[in-house]
Amino acid sequence: MSQKQNRLGNPLLAGGVVLIILGLTSLSFWPSDWSREYRDFFASMFGAAAVAMILIAVVEARHLREALNENAKRIVEHSGSQLDKKFDDSFDILHQCNQNGLYAIHLPRQVEPRICTLHTALQGEIAKTKKLSIIGVSGLDFFSSPLGAATTAGPYYEACKTRLIPSHTPKLASLDIRALLLNPTCDAAKNRDTLEIVDGVPASIARDINIAKHGIETLNRLAKRSAIEYIFYDTTPQLWAVITDDYVFVEPYHSAPTEKLCSQLQEMDLPASQEDRSCTGGRVPVLQFSKRSNMYLAVQVQFEYMWSQFNSHGRKTQANNVIQPIAHTAGSG
Repeated sequence: MSQKQNRLGNPLLAGGVVLIILGLTSLSFWPSDWSREYRDFFASMFGAAAVAMILIAVVEARHLREALNENAKRIVEHSGSQLDKKFDDSFDILHQCNQNGLYAIHLPRQVEPRICTLHTALQGEIAKTKKLSIIGVSGLDFFSSPLGAATTAGPYYEACKTRLIPSHTPKLASLDIRALLLNPTCDAAKNRDTLEIVDGVPASIARDINIAKHGIETLNRLAKRSAIEYIFYDTTPQLWAVITDDYVFVEPYHSAPTEKLCSQLQEMDLPASQEDRSCTGGRVPVLQFSKRSNMYLAVQVQFEYMWSQFNSHGRKTQANNVIQPIAHTAGSG
């Protein structure tokens, strides 16, 4: 409703009310000696005031309805524009993801497997891929075998085991696994041990590698062939990566000290997050890229480069060179 309409309607309405009040008052104190003409005059005035008031009320109601409709229309248009913007932004994000071959963003590896989409996606890929290439620190996610009732296997150990035993998957092609693991005697491993000090006790890459080697030996024995090969690299770990025939899963590594990082983690915002505070890895989202992406190509080229470089240096380690295993729980390197 416009201000001009308000300025016109409100005085008229007030005037009509005054006329009606005066009419009612005059009827209450009607002089007996007034002529019929006076009486008809006041009755006409009273009737006119009543009609005017009704008309004004109708006009005001119409203006009010128009104003409400206008406001409602503005609200709907505003909400619609906001929704349109959100849809446009979401579409732009999806378009950019598609352009870059980003297939999925998974919760961190340390999140409990039953609610982590990564666990389901990676197990599904292991079940059908012909080749599996892994870059990590210790490879415990894949090679940590259960050593007695008090220990647990790595989250992908059983999936690898199922594929490697011929009788379990007779219709599928055999699975070949190559893994780049951190050399436990190099300076980079010592630095990582220092980063992962918890309650004054440093981590032990050497212990974790020993566990992984035991698991690799076990899996190769079950496969009845050397299905798993691994090489040690000496450089600072840059990423955790798993390459399958169709996808690459990538988690950027960082150098945040474990105690400082875990004391400030936002995992309380994630459902059913694990309470493991002994490892700095597995705390950030894992990105899944398709084989059409530059990321897939880059990680694949990096893997092959590292494999050839460190293999040529004589650092290829045979799976039967296994130190006596130590009781453990699965890590996330």
